[in-house]
Amino acid sequence: MMISILLLALAPYPLPLPSVVPPSMFQEPEVVRFAAAKKAATATLVAELEEYVAWCQKSKAYLQRDLANQIILDWDSDHKEARKALGFKWSKKEAKWIAPKSTRKAKDLDAKSAVIAKAMRDEILGDFSTRILTAMDHDTALKTAERQTVIDSLLDARPNNAELRTRNGQVIKTGTELEPIWILKESQRALVWRKLLDERKRDLFANVPAATPVPANATERDLGVPWSVLQGNKRVRVLSTGGQEEADKVSATCHVVWDYVRDLFGHRFEPSYAVYLLDNQVDQATFIKGWPDIEPDTRKVLLQTAGYGFSTQAIAQWGDLPEKRIDGSCRLSLAIIMGLRFGVTSNQGWVQEGFGMYVTDQLLGTRLTFFVQKSDYEDKGKIKLDRAMYDSSSDWLTLAKEELSSEPPPNLSFLVGRNVNTLTPPDLLVSYALASYFLEGCEPAVTQKVLTGLGAGKNPVEVLEAELGFDMGTLAKRLRQYLEEIGK
Repeated sequence: MMISILLLALAPYPLPLPSVVPPSMFQEPEVVRFAAAKKAATATLVAELEEYVAWCQKSKAYLQRDLANQIILDWDSDHKEARKALGFKWSKKEAKWIAPKSTRKAKDLDAKSAVIAKAMRDEILGDFSTRILTAMDHDTALKTAERQTVIDSLLDARPNNAELRTRNGQVIKTGTELEPIWILKESQRALVWRKLLDERKRDLFANVPAATPVPANATERDLGVPWSVLQGNKRVRVLSTGGQEEADKVSATCHVVWDYVRDLFGHRFEPSYAVYLLDNQVDQATFIKGWPDIEPDTRKVLLQTAGYGFSTQAIAQWGDLPEKRIDGSCRLSLAIIMGLRFGVTSNQGWVQEGFGMYVTDQLLGTRLTFFVQKSDYEDKGKIKLDRAMYDSSSDWLTLAKEELSSEPPPNLSFLVGRNVNTLTPPDLLVSYALASYFLEGCEPAVTQKVLTGLGAGKNPVEVLEAELGFDMGTLAKRLRQYLEEIGK
């Protein structure tokens, strides 16, 4: 389907200023950069851990010794003594270290020494972490991806450190304060926001204004279509050749959808448009033949589709089932909203598809309007995925999580640059998951700034990285973690 969209330019939202460590903490702020500071701090860490390893060996805290050697390798991958101690063997033939076949862990034979060793290691890592983070904060030229790599590495060594978890965008899950469970702040927000949106949806549908009879205008009369239902509310007129129940559902849905996304998208539009429902091929053909100002080739194409958006004032649905026509009416209404609010079109395929399908699913519980084709049946894996996607009982967020965990995982940098016509079924699943992430996990202002930048035609990767504060690789990891944490 295609739709003409009116573009509106929006003022940007202000961003908070980043926290910067005062240059006075360094003797030569113009010269000292993170790479040099990291090298010095790492050298100190390795030296301290070497002494620590020797102490653990003498004190029979063997597990703590091995854990320390692993930390040494995490920060100094060429450390021969640490590799040998962990059972690595150097292969002259392959010119690389070969990991030990045995995965058995050493044990602490002195419990008291083990307790002391843990405290000593935490102190060493705490000092190292402070030096690294201070240097990282000072170097404002450090790339986002490098910052995230540092945080990830520090978390590997100190997984329970509150400061590192906070810097990683995590919070303690509500209700687990006594035994803290750290989750992404996006996950925490989504777990709360989902309930609020569900309540909002029920309230909106319960209070939607009743539709009343409306007359057909001159164009609608001249089409020669035998309208059986002509009704409307303050936002939408619905003309149908089908039944009353379908028309009522479309009237209600096309009224509710504007309020449902208003808080999410920040718009204050009050629409006025018509939805035409054709429940058989004869009426479809009559409607398409009679609608004004359509090129002959376009009329032929429309006969093979399930619906069309003629403008921001008129959309039509002629799918073979009432459920499809209702679903499609919601999808095209969302396309109008996205176009009016942000200038988003089919060029931003992941947005139009992901957001459109996700919101429609939230409102109606259906995913019937696809803009991608079924996969090539020579690929058994794709056949299985197609069947799962078309199964109404499937959980698309679970399917998306599986896609993000596959090898190789989807490349989000490629995905966000595709238009609707080039999206694949796996792309659609990930787009659907991204819609959940942005609509439920992110603050509305962040989502609005992302969509505004995309609608303005800016580079999608640059827009996402600038507004989210991390790179696309990190987004893929966070999206997968988000799906795990909000899983039903």
